[in-house]
Amino acid sequence: MLFLNILPIQIVVKNLFRIKNYIKNYIDNFAKSLNKTINVEIRENEVGYNIMLISEENSILIGKDGKTLNSIQLLLHQAINNLTGFNIRINVDAANYKSNKERKLEREIKRICKEVLNSKIEAKLDPMNSYDRRIVHNVVSNFTELESKSFDEEPNRYVTINYKED
Repeated sequence: MLFLNILPIQIVVKNLFRIKNYIKNYIDNFAKSLNKTINVEIRENEVGYNIMLISEENSILIGKDGKTLNSIQLLLHQAINNLTGFNIRINVDAANYKSNKERKLEREIKRICKEVLNSKIEAKLDPMNSYDRRIVHNVVSNFTELESKSFDEEPNRYVTINYKED
């Protein structure tokens, strides 16, 4: 994690345990307010935490186009940052919604990249959030003859995929 290099190991271990408990309690309180049962799986990674919410009513947790899931993530992220004083990355998912959506986006961008390679005509994508734009830029970076650029301001920020001119 980002703050491992700064703090003594005892403090880090204590805070990691405290953060995991905080996440669990936060989701438990959220579930109680909805009068729902939500189980939580928390996995640490090098930059933060992946949190999988498990419920019999995943559609309520996900919301339309994943908006409820994103809201839960934003609130939890802010709460943890307030608790720790560190910008710890949080990824909240339910029923693998985000990972499936990410794979679908990657496949679509690869298809568009191949079209741009063949036609050499710029592709302008619909506006998307910063996370999705980052996925686009990462996929495009694997094509040496293509480049991607972001334009405009939020919430209308979009990406173009261009053939690199020699």
